[in-house]
Amino acid sequence: MRLLILPLALLVTLPAFAQDAADLEPTAQEPTGPESTAQEPTGTVEQPVEGADPDDEISAEEQATLDEVMSQFPYDVFQQNVEVASWLLAYDRAAWLSTDVLMQKYTGLMERLGPIWFCGEKGESWVCTYGNYDDERDRYEPVIHLTEQDEGWDQVETGLDSEIEERLARAIRRAWGHVPPGISQGEIRFNIYARPLEGEQYEVWFLPAQQPDGRIAFGVELRFVFDAEGELVDREQHGENLMVGMPDPEAIVRVDNTFNDCPTSGQLFFLFSVRRQVDMIYIDSKDFVSTLFEADGQEAWLHTHRDMLEEDDSEGDEAEDAAAEPAEAPGESAPPEGGS
Repeated sequence: MRLLILPLALLVTLPAFAQDAADLEPTAQEPTGPESTAQEPTGTVEQPVEGADPDDEISAEEQATLDEVMSQFPYDVFQQNVEVASWLLAYDRAAWLSTDVLMQKYTGLMERLGPIWFCGEKGESWVCTYGNYDDERDRYEPVIHLTEQDEGWDQVETGLDSEIEERLARAIRRAWGHVPPGISQGEIRFNIYARPLEGEQYEVWFLPAQQPDGRIAFGVELRFVFDAEGELVDREQHGENLMVGMPDPEAIVRVDNTFNDCPTSGQLFFLFSVRRQVDMIYIDSKDFVSTLFEADGQEAWLHTHRDMLEEDDSEGDEAEDAAAEPAEAPGESAPPEGGS
């Protein structure tokens, strides 16, 4: 199969966070129905493997070198990021299923709803709260709670703890004042994810959504942490180049993560969300290239050190040069685009 690089457009380059973010009006995603085609991984996600074909026989010395190289991969951080990405995926599913029901069954409430809404785990279920934030009173007024029941998503009387709902809404509202204008005023839609953390802190994520026209977007993720009073205590930005493109089942997507040691939570969420819409997604971190592959119904993470890739590339270049010799193989030969 011919490998293709997904045609991408560099939409905007964002600077690092400014010291004093502008107080911007919120344009968080409004209830417009499902925007995500996120799919949970099928099969079992196993421990990362070392980037070698299990059928290849290697010497003890080669194995020792391989073990030393792979010991540099930050597995603990990676696993934490996978757990956060799994939470984002579950949140995303609850968000688009609940907005779908809201649009179908409760259209009469739409004029009472503002742009700030959120989902949260309550017991073994998810509950999504829609309402309106009153800036003058600094209060959130819930209008409707939706949760997944045996017969599907429907209205319930109560949502999360009222104090937690108030603080989550305040955190989302305050977070918009710290979002770079390239996102808050840009054409690409971002989705928001929020949850309580330990120590009465509240986390808010801004991640590129799959766009209404079907384009996928990635390359920038924002994370904010607020205290119970809505004061910013931490913020992170990963990536500066926002990339967009139409999905293609034969496409290879490469995510630039050379500023980090391993894939971020947002990048892993992107991989989980759109991997069925492209052929393969590679996350290029500082020293390793990571991907999730499937074989015989089972899934595993593959992390390959860049030095190993360079060795493979050099061997391929030598073979290609030999094949290009007129006496051996007349005619021209070109490597496939995007090959790894």
